[in-house]
Amino acid sequence: MKRYNALADRKNFGPFTDMFILGATRGANGASDFTNAGLTQDFTLLTPAAGDQMILPLAAAFTLVTFAGTGLTAVTIDVGRGAGGTEGIAAGNVLTAGASIPAGAGAPIAFSGAQTLNVRVTAVGANLNTLTAGEIRILIALLTVKDYVLCNA
Repeated sequence: MKRYNALADRKNFGPFTDMFILGATRGANGASDFTNAGLTQDFTLLTPAAGDQMILPLAAAFTLVTFAGTGLTAVTIDVGRGAGGTEGIAAGNVLTAGASIPAGAGAPIAFSGAQTLNVRVTAVGANLNTLTAGEIRILIALLTVKDYVLCNA
C-alpha cells in the first residue's frame, strides 16, 4: 500500500488530505498488496491521534485499473474505524475501472485513543492473493487536532 499526504508530499488532492493506493501487481517490481489466501483482507490506512476527525463526506474511492482473477465476480471495500468499520464507505463496489464510490452520509468520524482508520477489501469468487490486476485509490480528509489548534490560536 502506498500513502500520499497532500501537505507532506506537496500533492494536490482538492479537498482531500490523504490518498492511499492498493493494487495487484502495483509498482515497479509488480508486488501485490493483496497477500491473503482468502476473500477478505484488512489494511490499516493510518492511526490518527486522539481527537482527530475524518470529515464526511470528504472520503471517496475510485478504481484506476479493473480487477481481474479467475472466477472473480466482485470486489468491494469498507472504510472506517478499525477492521471492518464502515463509517466512511460501506460496501463500495470497486471491480471495474472508472468505478467511483462517494463516502456515506453522516457526522465526522472522531478518533479516540488507539483507534485506526482501516479499509477492508472483499473479493467474491477468487482469493485476493490470486488477483492478476486491479488498483484502487482511497481519498480522505482528516482534520487533525494539531491543525485545529493552530488554526484557532
